[in-house]
Amino acid sequence: MTWNVDPQDDQHLAQSASIVTQVPTQVTPGSIVLLHDGGGNRSATVDALQILIPALRARGYQFVSLDHLLTIQEEQASREQAAHQLYESAELSPRSGGI
Repeated sequence: MTWNVDPQDDQHLAQSASIVTQVPTQVTPGSIVLLHDGGGNRSATVDALQILIPALRARGYQFVSLDHLLTIQEEQASREQAAHQLYESAELSPRSGGI
């Protein structure tokens, strides 16, 4: 698994306004947002986070660790697989009733 939202905050001329504009348009449930905390001046990233975190929370998003997100996704995949198997077995079972 890798990130799926990259506002390119590591670019030399990154502005907090462009980060704030890009992230909400790209984020979806389960998104992993790539932001950098080293390798130069990260004030634009820090400034953007002060706006992004409350804005995304207001839209109903929660911030969780990557381990927690992966657990949620694995559980969802297991439920979907079980539902699919149940559907297939129901389709293959003989129908009750007479002619």
